Amino acid sequence: MDKELHKLVEKVKEKIAQSPLGKIVVIDEVDHILIIPPKPDIRKVYVELTNKCNLNCQMCIRRSWLESLEEMPLEDYMKLLDQLEELPELKTIVFGGLGEPTIHPKFKEIVEETKSRFPNIELIMTTNGTLIDKFQDLIIDNFDYMIVSIDAVNEDTIQNIRGPQACKVIDNLRKFAEHRNKIRKFTPWIWAEFVAMKQNIEELPKLLAIAKDLQIKKIMITNMLPYTSDIINESLYPQGDPTEIYKWIPVGPDLKNYIQINVADTQIRTERSCSFIKNKACVITVNGDVTPCYNFAHTYRSYIKGYEKTVYKHSFGNIHKEQLKDIWMKEEYVRFRHKVADFNFPSCIDCPTREGCSYANTNEVDCYGNTPSCAECLWSRDIVRCP
Repeated sequence: MDKELHKLVEKVKEKIAQSPLGKIVVIDEVDHILIIPPKPDIRKVYVELTNKCNLNCQMCIRRSWLESLEEMPLEDYMKLLDQLEELPELKTIVFGGLGEPTIHPKFKEIVEETKSRFPNIELIMTTNGTLIDKFQDLIIDNFDYMIVSIDAVNEDTIQNIRGPQACKVIDNLRKFAEHRNKIRKFTPWIWAEFVAMKQNIEELPKLLAIAKDLQIKKIMITNMLPYTSDIINESLYPQGDPTEIYKWIPVGPDLKNYIQINVADTQIRTERSCSFIKNKACVITVNGDVTPCYNFAHTYRSYIKGYEKTVYKHSFGNIHKEQLKDIWMKEEYVRFRHKVADFNFPSCIDCPTREGCSYANTNEVDCYGNTPSCAECLWSRDIVRCP
């Protein structure tokens, strides 16, 4: 930006500062200047009530981090609700993150208070399904969607992937569906999330066969991102047959047993897009940090095409120190969302110099100078998916 133009922009900013807009963010592009008035337009908030879990799944991110395990105190969550009330465009609250929400000791109080204060908000829960039998009526009365992790039907496969405690999930879900029918309720809609790997892909037709009985309306099939070196070879991407997942899905006009099936990609393609940015979403971690997505919510190690990569947590603020709406409207966060919306990042995963490139070993900075970097994000490639 030349000096004269810079002076003009500063004058415009002074004028706008005196208007109802209050402030603007000016982004200097190659051939134009973009003026963005920040707004508290968050529409979707993911809340990590706890980062603890009662399972120890072999493909879980929690196997590759060293963070302390904790729960969000009830009083902290109530303060978060106060801040959520200041978001005029809020549509959805998701209890998820990288722990199991139903093990929170105040789960019942949290759910009831949330629905009481936000009766028209879409409330979603992601769960491993092991404790839904203890909260049947609470879930039915308050949630719009319940997304249950089901990676197998065969008990031996379930135990190998998730441990023996997960073997009761299908029975829990069947009893849940029966109870909901008995009291003539239709919500929450039940979705299943299936993490596809070599060891369980043959289980997919079995899940489809029982889905109607479990009243599952949608099955989301995502690829497995290895967080430990011992399961690297379980990945179904990006090598091998690109139709590996699809060949296990029966197709045809079976309207009676129709189930929506949402399948992640298995090939590296040119197009990249961030659903968190498109949906105007953010993640509140268990300690109150505001992160732009699940990928940046914790520090962890993963393996992409066999290469080890460390992803460092990136927060734009903490709700215990600042208001959520103010964090969202920070210039740094506005600029980041704009950059991700355009996805002006290098493509590390298919770069011919990837093997010897030190930039690609972490998400701290990339060869374009972006920090943090989304250059090797598999979510943006639609290879890995979030609910």
